[in-house]
Amino acid sequence: MQRANEQLLACMVELTPLLAVALFSELDKGRVFYREVFLPRLEEATLSMVRDIYGAQAPPDDDLDIVVEAMLGVHFGVALDNLMRGRPVDVPKVAARLSELITLPPSERPGEPA
Repeated sequence: MQRANEQLLACMVELTPLLAVALFSELDKGRVFYREVFLPRLEEATLSMVRDIYGAQAPPDDDLDIVVEAMLGVHFGVALDNLMRGRPVDVPKVAARLSELITLPPSERPGEPA
């Protein structure tokens, strides 16, 4: 899980500066860049992550779409926030923490009895 998060976060850190330029310029150009450049790379990285965790069989398209959207939110949020604040992302450290948060056992989840 940690290696997969590292791969996806590193991809997002690499692509976010380009996406930020595209998104904050002209909307039509940003949409084209998002659909033709960013989203295919995100889908590829997410599918690789899912396969690393769950095996070679790809999940159904609907499930993969949800995972892509979820990973877009988490990893892109980290990358964009740090880009806009002018801070580097410690990819291994952040990926390790994300992995811990994603895989907390039910007894360790906040608000749930142990």
